[in-house]
Amino acid sequence: MVPVLIPPESRYGPNDSRYVPTKVGGSLKVQVRAFSWRDLVHADPQLRESLAGLGPATLIRRCADLPEFEADDIHTAATGVLRALARSAWMDVMCALLRPNPQYGTRGSGMILTFFGTVWWLVGSVVLDGSARTAALVAGAVLAATLFVLAARRLDGTGGREAYERSARTFKWSNVGQGVGIAVVVAVGNITGGYSWIPALIAIVVGAHFFPLARPFGRLEYRWTGSLLIVVGVAGCAMALSGASESGVQSVAGLGSATVLWATTAWYLVSGVPDRSTLRQQSADTGS
Repeated sequence: MVPVLIPPESRYGPNDSRYVPTKVGGSLKVQVRAFSWRDLVHADPQLRESLAGLGPATLIRRCADLPEFEADDIHTAATGVLRALARSAWMDVMCALLRPNPQYGTRGSGMILTFFGTVWWLVGSVVLDGSARTAALVAGAVLAATLFVLAARRLDGTGGREAYERSARTFKWSNVGQGVGIAVVVAVGNITGGYSWIPALIAIVVGAHFFPLARPFGRLEYRWTGSLLIVVGVAGCAMALSGASESGVQSVAGLGSATVLWATTAWYLVSGVPDRSTLRQQSADTGS
């Protein structure tokens, strides 16, 4: 559904059931009852094909999060939808796949992911040449510091310690498995001379270790993190198989893995933190 805003001095009366008074930018506006997807598709023959191609589902509904636009007719609304989606199509898709919801206890996870993302970024940056290496190191340092400070200041730490205590056994064995896997990869790579495979296979091992942690910690987004790390590792393996240089594979595996880990922290920041009053109410309900 697409919210459409029009000025209150429109041709419709203030008692019209399609309107709800809304404060927008300090001035009173009125929200028209949302046009349906079917209405939009039939708005204009020139727009029909483009709108129909979007489908009735997620992307149209996500227009509620796009910048507001004014319209007092269906054609203007349809045109506004297309323009808004064109400006932020990538963000709409990401929001559709990973709908941000305020979460408790993301501070520890965000800071840890940022730290190891920084390690991966260094791994990928040091093999670059000349000015590219300098630029990558500087950009990585700035981004890592920013994410770390934001994670420490803005993310919620509620229940973090309890989650680690509750999941200590799974956490321990998952990391033991990760350590053994990395050691095996390094050993086999050095014995066989397949040095270019090492960073890519390590990315796969690190990605796999996220899956058993997802449910015990209540962090189902770890499945996305793990899956994307495995994708990065597979891409690196494909490069190694095609004869790419060791430094080329290392840069892709390092920078790609860092991006995945930092993106998870960024998603926590975008998702936000629940209202404290909600937490107090939940605690009261649990106690009663």
